[in-house]
This record gives sequence, C-alpha cells and structure tokens, in this order.
Amino acid sequence: MKRLIFSVILIFMIITISGCASHQHAVNLQKSFVPKEDTKVKVAEISNKTGFNYEINIEQLLKSAFVKQLKTNNLLADENSKNIIILNVDIMKYSEGSAFKRWLMPGWGKTELTITAKLYSNNQEIGTLKATREIIAGGGYTIGAWEYVFNDLAEDVIEDFKKEFQKQHKL
Repeated sequence: MKRLIFSVILIFMIITISGCASHQHAVNLQKSFVPKEDTKVKVAEISNKTGFNYEINIEQLLKSAFVKQLKTNNLLADENSKNIIILNVDIMKYSEGSAFKRWLMPGWGKTELTITAKLYSNNQEIGTLKATREIIAGGGYTIGAWEYVFNDLAEDVIEDFKKEFQKQHKL
C-alpha cells in the first residue's frame, strides 16, 4: 500500500513540476514555387478569427513573435529585399489557460493557439500553413504560457520555412 501511495505522489509531483506541450505545424508550398536563396518573409496581416475579444492584443503578440523569429533566422524582409513571401495569418483559436488548473488536473486550463495562413509571392498565392501549440499539463513551469505560446508557435513555423527553403535549394 505504501508503494502505491508513493507511486501516486511521485507521478503527481512529476506532472506538477513539468510542462507538457503538444504542437502540430506544417508549411505547404505549391510544387511550382521555388524560393530563391535570398527569399525573405514579410508579416503583413494578422487577424483575430476566434470570435472573441481579449484583454491582451493577440494579433500584436503573434506579429511580434513572428518578426522576432524571422529576424533571429535572417529571414525578415526589409525595404531592400527583392524576393518576398507575404504572410497573412488568421488566429483561429486562442485560450489563455491557467497554470493552476493545469497543475490540478492535466488538460484542464490548457493554453492553446491555432493559426492558419496564406502565403503570397508577386500577388500569387504560393502556399498555406497551419500550426497549433498547446500547453496541456504542468504547474509552475507553465506560468506565463498565455504569452510564450505565441513565440513557441512562431518558432515552429519559421523552422518549417527554413526546412522548406533548404529542401528547395538541395534539388
């Protein structure tokens, strides 16, 4: 009986101090589109399609996260960029969540961000992307997930861009 109690407490403690996140993301470029080596990305429009208004500006948080990740990866378009992919993003789902609720019961109080986007080059649609990032479980380490979920999702998407660009240049 003591072993069972110890096991339950141990599992509960592991869930309490760790964060559990899930993510799905994919960039799908049309096969006919081949990005040039100097291709950069411009974040044009970010729209809230959730049907809800939030106390925080979710559009600005996501735009800042994308700009930060693009800058970090030397993919941010500027006024001198010649080959630009325009990124128009729709936020489809956002839930601030609660670290306390996730600590009490994993899945309850999850933080979630889901986006879809269209990609354009020379006024032609060249692809789409979809991404979801969730923080499902955890306690203290997931405090602030309502904010860092934007950067984590942007990081996932920009990593996908880099892979797509590299794949095209290896052909």
